[in-house]
Amino acid sequence: MRSAVPHRAAATFYGLLTATGNPRLLAANTELFMTLPLTAAFLLLLRRQWLWSGLLMVVAGAFKQVAAAEVLLLPVGLLVLEARGARTGAAVRFGAGILIGIAAGAAALALTGSLAGFWRWTVETLTGYAAGNWSPAVLLDRSQSSIIPFVASAIVLWVAAGSVAVRWRSLWPAEKLAVAWLALSLLGSLAGGHWSWHYFIQVMAPLALLAGLAIDRALDTPVRRWIAAAVVIGVTVPAAAWTSFNFRADPLTYDWSPPVAQHEQVAEYIRTHTSPGDRVFVWGDWPALYAESDRLMSSRFPGFLRGFARTSGLPPNNWDTAPDVWPALQSDFERHPPELIVDTSTDDWSDFGPYPMSKYPVLANLVASSYHRVATIDGVVIYARNT
Repeated sequence: MRSAVPHRAAATFYGLLTATGNPRLLAANTELFMTLPLTAAFLLLLRRQWLWSGLLMVVAGAFKQVAAAEVLLLPVGLLVLEARGARTGAAVRFGAGILIGIAAGAAALALTGSLAGFWRWTVETLTGYAAGNWSPAVLLDRSQSSIIPFVASAIVLWVAAGSVAVRWRSLWPAEKLAVAWLALSLLGSLAGGHWSWHYFIQVMAPLALLAGLAIDRALDTPVRRWIAAAVVIGVTVPAAAWTSFNFRADPLTYDWSPPVAQHEQVAEYIRTHTSPGDRVFVWGDWPALYAESDRLMSSRFPGFLRGFARTSGLPPNNWDTAPDVWPALQSDFERHPPELIVDTSTDDWSDFGPYPMSKYPVLANLVASSYHRVATIDGVVIYARNT
């Protein structure tokens, strides 16, 4: 029976880690979809299925680029799982899996989309996206609102996983690989400097696995009752606190005390003053208004300055405000003119106050020439198209 305990504990811990905590974890995050092929790739590494492991890492990278950090599991896996003479062949098979995955992805893009567009919006944007995050002030602010509470909420699991890692020399090969998986997952989640809660989903699977292993062993010691009590308290108290928070907080803003953005009222206005086939445009970082109002976007951009530290005072030179964004946005407006334009910057929703539409010529000219102000709801100004 005991052999099943680590698996059950790890599964329970993973479920708690991904279901409690900041409400961002309850969304359909790409990190969540990335975790399944990454976990399968790790399992295949343990079974020394090198080609398939490499292939699945590419699949994981298709969901989120930070999966690339896990490729560094290869040298660790070669050292702890393969004999010296077999390492070259294993590395070749792993590399072949990666190349097959990349080739298949490139072929699919060439047939159904744009390789140049993929490179521009999926690869090049990473540089600008990460560059603006790596300033001391931004990192300090984000660490206080994400890393510290994340670690504190799961401190029992971190201590348990750490107790495994510090015994590196005496670990079995598979356990060493699991420790490396946790370290590389942490590297991947931190690499972009964004440090939002959902980025840490990448860490949760190896963290839960190592914690399960550690707690299983601790339950065979004379202090097992104390260990069990510490685990129960350390898991249930944060879970209960976050559950209470999630029920009380606004599901979109995460605010649980006034003032809270009245997004339901804005969405209701959009819904009652447009037809189902009409398009709308929301200026700011509020794509939820499209879903709440059940209206299609008039552009390909669901939001702007996404991932940018809007309270940092830095110039808003983000990947989604780059020079080539505005001709694309203009083209979208010509193809699908919005019936309504919703300006969330006027009430500083999501810290967008410093970025009014008047600072962006494409938007300023569009509003001045073709729209008029029709409503102000909770400080949010709404414009309708001239007839």
